Amino acid sequence: MENNQSWRELADDKVEELFLGRLSDSKRCFPELMEIIVWFAGKQLLDLAEACAELLQDALKKEAAETELLLLLERRALWQFDPRVYASVCVKILADFFPERSLKQMYLAACGLQDDVLPREALRRLKVLCDLTAGKCCYEKTWGLGAVAEIDQFDRKFVINFEGKPAHRLAFGYAGEAVQPLADDNFLALKLREPEKFKAWIKANPAEAVKETIRQFGEMNLTRLRALMTGLMFAEKDWSEFWSSARAKLSADPLVAAPGNRNDPIRLLAVKKTFDEHWRGEFAALNDAEKILSEIEQLLQHYSPQKLPEDFKKAVEDRLKFVLYGLGAPRHAIIVPALLLADEAQLAAEGLFAVSAYGQPDLLASALNALPARLVGPFLAYLEKKSALGAETIPQMMAQLSAVALNEAVAYCRRNGGEEKLFNLMRTLLRERAVGIEMFAWMARNLQLVCERQVCRPDILAETALDLLKTALAVGKRKHVGQLLRLCFTNKVLLKEMLPAMSAEQRLDFSRRLALLSGLTAADKQSIAAKIILLFPDLAGAFSDPAVAVAAPKLTSWRSYRERQERFDKLIKEDIPRNSKEIGVARSYGDLRENYEYKAAREMQAVLMRRKAEYEKMLSEVKGTDFAGIKPEVAGPGASVELKLADGSGKTYHILGEWDSDEKLGIISYRSKLAEVLNGRRRGDAVELPSETSPVSCVVESVSELPPEIKAWINA
Repeated sequence: MENNQSWRELADDKVEELFLGRLSDSKRCFPELMEIIVWFAGKQLLDLAEACAELLQDALKKEAAETELLLLLERRALWQFDPRVYASVCVKILADFFPERSLKQMYLAACGLQDDVLPREALRRLKVLCDLTAGKCCYEKTWGLGAVAEIDQFDRKFVINFEGKPAHRLAFGYAGEAVQPLADDNFLALKLREPEKFKAWIKANPAEAVKETIRQFGEMNLTRLRALMTGLMFAEKDWSEFWSSARAKLSADPLVAAPGNRNDPIRLLAVKKTFDEHWRGEFAALNDAEKILSEIEQLLQHYSPQKLPEDFKKAVEDRLKFVLYGLGAPRHAIIVPALLLADEAQLAAEGLFAVSAYGQPDLLASALNALPARLVGPFLAYLEKKSALGAETIPQMMAQLSAVALNEAVAYCRRNGGEEKLFNLMRTLLRERAVGIEMFAWMARNLQLVCERQVCRPDILAETALDLLKTALAVGKRKHVGQLLRLCFTNKVLLKEMLPAMSAEQRLDFSRRLALLSGLTAADKQSIAAKIILLFPDLAGAFSDPAVAVAAPKLTSWRSYRERQERFDKLIKEDIPRNSKEIGVARSYGDLRENYEYKAAREMQAVLMRRKAEYEKMLSEVKGTDFAGIKPEVAGPGASVELKLADGSGKTYHILGEWDSDEKLGIISYRSKLAEVLNGRRRGDAVELPSETSPVSCVVESVSELPPEIKAWINA
């Protein structure tokens, strides 16, 4: 066939004639014929592409060209509108192509084409299964390298001799999904067949071993490369020597794009990159956002901003505008790198994007949560340089950050003089019982610093952890439960800091409340008890005493119950229906894989459904009450407690239900730390109230029924 340039310049009907002329030798000419079909599809001539594909398909079936037929079907999947219809077409074609009742028919049934697997992925799995012949070397991420020993057609399983597990049996369906066949000349196949020769080769060619690993498993950062190679090719103790030798050779290799930091992937280049007019022309035609940003990043590694040619700078500005405005509503993960690259290239960011929008705490938190850790600090520095950050922006959005973003944002604040403001925020969140799991995790990991700066004491942090654990158990967030157990309740180091900071009475009370938590598994409770009893043997009774007081019932005032019910009704009647309409509108835009509006609407749907489940659980477990008819003798739900402080001043608290709180009126929930301290106290009892710095001593002056204004609040 004529070279690519010549036939691409022909009219469509002439290209079609060329295609038909080569069809008689379909197997030999398959690469060129496939290229023409893809070219037609790329020009949106889908009817013509499909017609040519069907002709090539028939020709390949006649030549029994299995490999080429599977590749054709896999490529056709790229432009199909209805995956299910196309999957049915593929099943019909292949069922007719493979011999009846053959092994290949079993593979066809196992690959997922007849299930919910997308056709392209199912066809990839089918190719894998067809390639796994007896004796074939392969790789699976759990078991490592192996060779196919037997194909058990009766049980529909492969028997594979893995290095760490001989004669392991894998079902056809799983093998197609997870196993990678290795070519006979693959460097890992050499390890299986001639291990000593492989050991000598990898020692003599460390850089080549890295490149072969990347070719086999794809681009990866240094952390993943180390984990993969030490688990597969040599021992962990040999890594330092290996990498020291490999790094020097990789740095000098023009076909290796070295990462900017440990989190960036090591990339292999097809040819040495040159930034010339040809590159500029190709770059100007790019329409893939991530590819555009990658090219700009490489360009700025080659040129300093001062030496960047003017026509290159214009091309960069044009493509950045395309990234920010030409793709609908771009993601934060695209916008932020684009802004940082624009700044590095010394382009006017204000002419590219409304940077000031990121001064809004909610939007900034959303953006930082979408970024890799390495970009969080640079982006905050960029916004500060552009005067886009208000004095309170960072503190206001801290409570909304993910763990990764929070760690980087805290580090940025501490480097740039915002440490005291940050600690004031933490004190406020602790006082208002609004600390989230991510903020708590940071405080727990930096307990010494938190105590030194008097943000909170270890015993207060323990109470905060218990509150978070109760909440996580109540709403069924098992991930948060596990995180809290690892961070705090089964962490001997942290327990050694928290428990000794309590009095003996506080430790006993804390342990009893832990033991009474509903929702923890027996194994979790045993683990917690073992760690605590190891430190304080006298607390063993807290985890085994059947006389421990029963936890308070889940009650709340009718006022709070109605407020929660109204929020639930709004969610059901307004928010969820509106989201359903947004999904329908977004779906009408087409191509769901690149449809940002559709993805955003579906993500919001998941949030709303999770919120709905949480409300349903809360409203079913908590009951409304007016606390009428209670004549309290001791402090507890439905009681007003008057306290006299050491300086002679007084304060009154009204203990109500699960969701009740009003600081101005002195209303507190019986779940609050203050109410838990007061619970069961009588007139004349001395108590120590929790505070941010040190406990406040006071005496219970009186315990009485709720006054009229509080009863009116309950029924409002």
